[in-house]
Amino acid sequence: MTSTVPLLLLALTLASTATPMPLPTPDTGAPLGNEDVQVHVVEPRAHTSQGRHELTLYPLTAQLDSGFTRHAGLALAYNHHFFERLSVSVTPFFNYLSEESGFQGELIGKASLQAEAASALLLHYGATAGVELVPIDGKFAFGEHLLGHFSLVLNVGVGAAQTRVQLSGDGFGDTGVRFLGAIGLGARLSLGDRFALRLEVRDLITTARIAEINGCEHADLTAIQAGSPTRAACDAGAFASDVELSNARSLLSQASSEVLNHVSLMLGVSVLF
Repeated sequence: MTSTVPLLLLALTLASTATPMPLPTPDTGAPLGNEDVQVHVVEPRAHTSQGRHELTLYPLTAQLDSGFTRHAGLALAYNHHFFERLSVSVTPFFNYLSEESGFQGELIGKASLQAEAASALLLHYGATAGVELVPIDGKFAFGEHLLGHFSLVLNVGVGAAQTRVQLSGDGFGDTGVRFLGAIGLGARLSLGDRFALRLEVRDLITTARIAEINGCEHADLTAIQAGSPTRAACDAGAFASDVELSNARSLLSQASSEVLNHVSLMLGVSVLF
């Protein structure tokens, strides 16, 4: 008993003289008396896209996998965000440049060869509709006062496109409307509550088998060259020259089919409302 009392008194003395744990200051977030320790407060997201509309202008879309063809154009996308991570979208597009590539021109000029008709199919304009998912999102700081939010976006959809083939330097033949499948992956950077930047890669997938050009089948083009009548659906006046008529007949003589992937880089700016 006598040995226990001094030990108890010693413990009480040490407890009364111990330095208390410093508390964070409201202005700096660092504990008093300890500059090596910092407290970071997680800031909640200031806004949400749920229930809002988003309109995106893509002033530049450029084909990445240009083998026999090359495309460049613009697109406009509308998204309705049912949830924070799920929206439906509609994307019309127009390619102001859709033509055979330089590689195809070299084949024709040097080796008197050309791509099969299916490989030479060009997308002129069209639209896709589908859903967009946000599997990953986060935030980062610009300097000390500006906070940005980013999202990884994945979109899938279906649609249709008006297609054509190049018959001469500036002459094209109509090959009708084709079904499209679409899949895309990209990043969305939100700047404040209303504006965002988008960088995406999209693949427009279509099956290509050309049976008619300007409504004319191979037999119709043979009849035109022979001065014989054609089917009513054949628009013989759409061919500007005998060269275009001959090239169209050559393309239709190839019984080729292929699944084409038009992979494009898309840069855009969007507004939420």
